[in-house]
Amino acid sequence: MASDNSSNLTLVTVTVGTPPQDQVVILDTGSSDLYFDSSSAATCQGDGPNSCRGGTFDSSKSSTYKVVAEAPAFDTAFGDGSTASGPFAEDTIGIGDVSIAGVEFGVADKVNSTT
Repeated sequence: MASDNSSNLTLVTVTVGTPPQDQVVILDTGSSDLYFDSSSAATCQGDGPNSCRGGTFDSSKSSTYKVVAEAPAFDTAFGDGSTASGPFAEDTIGIGDVSIAGVEFGVADKVNSTT
């Protein structure tokens, strides 16, 4: 029997880039990487139930964005069958009143979301 853990998610609003772009991320202590869904990902183009509902990151709108490893350097999969892949990049990340420059994260330009 599959379990639905959606009610147990901890969501956090952060910003990425300069100027800041709002993102809602899942605070997941079982994952090793922070990543953002790219605005260019095909899955993120629609508004269906599996679309990128936490926001998307448009790297072309950030003056401080830098690719540190080309795709598919970032490549992850989850127990529900969802996958995400793309480059590793760095940029400024903000949480509340705190901003940190040079944070490395994945940019998911290929997203397969099952939930």
